[in-house]
Amino acid sequence: DETGLLVPPEDVPALTDAIKHLLSNPAFAKELARKAYGRLKEEFTEDVMIQRIMDLYAPLLNRRPRESEAVAIS
Repeated sequence: DETGLLVPPEDVPALTDAIKHLLSNPAFAKELARKAYGRLKEEFTEDVMIQRIMDLYAPLLNRRPRESEAVAIS
């Protein structure tokens, strides 16, 4: 599902060509925008992002610290 154009980092000619392609093909640009917006609505909702963050932190919060990480409390 194509939602954009990829160009190599720091490749100004490739970026220029991609922009020219979008400007000279408005129907293609509009279709990319439509697909990108659909992906945004599906994959980046508040609920989805909260769940992704929870999934990321859950293993870290549930593990026991190694002895070298333990903090002595006096």
